[in-house]
Amino acid sequence: MGESVQFTCMSEDETKELGRRIGKALTSGSLVSLRGSLGAGKTVIAKGIAQSLGITEAIVSPTFTLIQEYEGDMTLHHLDLYRIDGPEEFDGIGGEELLWDEGVTLIEWSEKIEELLPAPYRFHHHHDRCSSGTLHRSERTRSMITLALDTSHDTLHLALQGEKFFDSVRYTVGRKFTEQLMNEIMALLGRHELKLKDIDLLICTKGPGSFTGLRVAMSSVKGISLAGGAPYVSVSTLETFAHPLSLLSQPVLSVLDAKKHRFYAALFQNGKRLTADRDLTIQEIGNLVTHLDEVVITGPDAGTVITQLTEIQQEFDSFPTVIPDNVQNRSYGASLVSLGKTLYELSGPDDIASGPTYVRLSDAELSLLEKSEKK
Repeated sequence: MGESVQFTCMSEDETKELGRRIGKALTSGSLVSLRGSLGAGKTVIAKGIAQSLGITEAIVSPTFTLIQEYEGDMTLHHLDLYRIDGPEEFDGIGGEELLWDEGVTLIEWSEKIEELLPAPYRFHHHHDRCSSGTLHRSERTRSMITLALDTSHDTLHLALQGEKFFDSVRYTVGRKFTEQLMNEIMALLGRHELKLKDIDLLICTKGPGSFTGLRVAMSSVKGISLAGGAPYVSVSTLETFAHPLSLLSQPVLSVLDAKKHRFYAALFQNGKRLTADRDLTIQEIGNLVTHLDEVVITGPDAGTVITQLTEIQQEFDSFPTVIPDNVQNRSYGASLVSLGKTLYELSGPDDIASGPTYVRLSDAELSLLEKSEKK
């Protein structure tokens, strides 16, 4: 277990100061687990830790969104597990991958997943009218070396999971995936002294998304698979975006800009798919959600969809309460790894002849179709 240190705090200010002291001891990869009754001061501790990490944004307990991310000197992943039932639900949303993510992971109600906690730094916070805690260190192992990637839109997402680490990165690269993808993959592997031949499983998104981006990702994982023999699987882009919100009771609309005033969209609820991936106008998205009481909208282009829906909602007899996904600039590496591994265990690897899933025809295909119809 390691040595224990006991603290007693008699006020909110003292509790926040304790959080600041804990924060100064943390390094990238640290985990802080907080437990205690409602109103015990867990979020006060979190605020102190955030201050020590150079985070200026207001810290709010993510009870409904489950996960909130803040950027400072290190990224803070703030989880509130009050609404989950246990380890299986947590693992189902890819939460276990966060325990090995870069930055600091802070978990309120961590007792819900006690057996999963690896705890590079673990702080148990028990509270009546004051705060006390115990700091421990331990280690947990992982098995398969898994590389996951998404190039379906303007941001490149990469994740690497190994025996004792989880590393994920995101870069806004526009559409220059061809020039940058392999360089970024090699850099990520190099940070952990790994080579392409060491990979045990490959995961990528299959669409919908940018036609060029999807082809680049698929051809890259196929090339690595053929060269090193590692199997690969592909997962839905929109399901990847919705996956971090799998435990929400409200329907989740996952969206991605499809250009030409259209959006790729799909509905999910409690981690289950409600509709197929579709290519829709904003009016058609309104028709899709008009029967709902409320809907959470997520994905890289959620803000654009929410703005446009607000402009047309008066055209409908009824319209749901729209709840934005408040986590900005999500990293989808953990979702890719979780979904891909689950799919691999259930269905095995993809056929090497399989390709991206296109919800609509490309411009070139539309042009050819138009020409053939004129003949």
